[in-house]
Amino acid sequence: TKLPPRCLPDSVCKKNVRMNEGLCIPQDHRVSFTSFTCICRDGFSGPTCEHKNGQINISFSDVSIPQALLVYFITVQSFDALSENPMPIRTTMFKEIKFDEDIVMFFMALPFHLVFGQIKSKFHLTVVQHNYTPSAMISAEIVQSQHCPHIRDLFNTSMID
Repeated sequence: TKLPPRCLPDSVCKKNVRMNEGLCIPQDHRVSFTSFTCICRDGFSGPTCEHKNGQINISFSDVSIPQALLVYFITVQSFDALSENPMPIRTTMFKEIKFDEDIVMFFMALPFHLVFGQIKSKFHLTVVQHNYTPSAMISAEIVQSQHCPHIRDLFNTSMID
């Protein structure tokens, strides 16, 4: 005997569904016909990939293009007497750079105010955004003049200790 189908006609459990900019897959058709998880395309986020992420295109000027780039996104928290945790939030991303590329593209779903790029042990201030703009497309350069020297390079060691 043939068992009856376990899915209602046209429910998401029957097939994988394309929604917005992602592929949505049923979580467990035994529990819910409408519960699914979406795998979003690069640059999109949200429960059904409905949000376009911010895009940061980083190029290199007067510095050698590295094989890989570490990027730190810093979100500054507002500080007042009621703040429980006013510490900045850091999100780190890593990307390899192909031999024939001279621009690295990052997508960020979270708000951020500062972006630092790290090449080997050197940090470069890459983006300053006083007011966060969601879905913005930002072009930035890593340049030697925006290198952030280590505190030991700026001050006498007796002042630091």
